[in-house]
Amino acid sequence: LADRAGARPPECFDVTAFYSTPDPGSLVSVSPSRDGKMVFANTTEATLFALDRETATATRLASGSLSARVCGPLLASANIDGSASLHDPADGRVTARCGGAGRASDSSLTADGRTALFALDDGTLRLIDIDPDAGTVRERRRTTPSAAHAATKSRTAAIAPDGSTVVAVWSDDRITRHDLATGREQLSRDLPGGSVFDLAISPDGRTAAASSWSNQVRVIDVETLGITRRLGGTVSHVWGIEFTADGTRLVGRISPGT
Repeated sequence: LADRAGARPPECFDVTAFYSTPDPGSLVSVSPSRDGKMVFANTTEATLFALDRETATATRLASGSLSARVCGPLLASANIDGSASLHDPADGRVTARCGGAGRASDSSLTADGRTALFALDDGTLRLIDIDPDAGTVRERRRTTPSAAHAATKSRTAAIAPDGSTVVAVWSDDRITRHDLATGREQLSRDLPGGSVFDLAISPDGRTAAASSWSNQVRVIDVETLGITRRLGGTVSHVWGIEFTADGTRLVGRISPGT
C-alpha cells in the first residue's frame, strides 16, 4: 500500500494465506476506510480480507464475497450466492443479511455501499438496499427474464457509483439499460465486438466501459448504448475495468497479473 501524497512509506502485506493455490490469483475489489487506516479487498476466490495499516496485519473477514464497500461504520458485501450482507469491519461478524437468490455471475456496489446489484445466472437482475444506520439489508426489486430472450444469461452488470443507472450485458451480445425504480428495461441494442467480461460506469453516470476477450475496451454512451470509442493496444485480454474517481481515466486489469 502506498499514499498518493507520500505521507508515509509504502507498506507490504503477505496475503498468500487468503488463496488456496501456491500461485495466487488477483484482487477484484478494493475499498479503503474513510480515514485510510484500513483497506478491504476481495480475491478472485471470493475471500474478503482486511489490511490494518496501524498494526500491519492482514485478517480474513468472510468467504463467498464478490465485492465489498465501506458503508457508514460497517462493511457492505455482495456475495456469490446473490445475497448481500453488512459486516463489522473489525472481525467480519455479520450484522444483517438479505438471503441469496441464486448464483451471481457478477455484482456491483454503489460508492457508498448502500445499493447492491446482482446479475444472476438465471437471467435476472437483483437490487438490494443496504442501510447501515437502521442495520437492515432488504431486496428492492428483481427483474423478470425477458420472454423474447428467455434463454440468455447476464454476463455482467454495473450500477453507477451514485446509484442513478443500471446497465447490463447479456450472453446474446445485447446491452440494456434499466429503470432503477421499476426494474423495467428502458433500452436494448446489440453490442458488437465480442463477449464482455466486465462493465463499469463513470462517476457521472453518462459513460460505460466494457472490457473483453478481444484485447479491447469499448467506451459506451449510457443514454444511447452506442459505442463512442474503442481502446486497444493491450497485450492480452482485458479482464477487469474501472473508472478513476474523477472519471477522466480507465484502469484495466489484463493477464497475466498486470
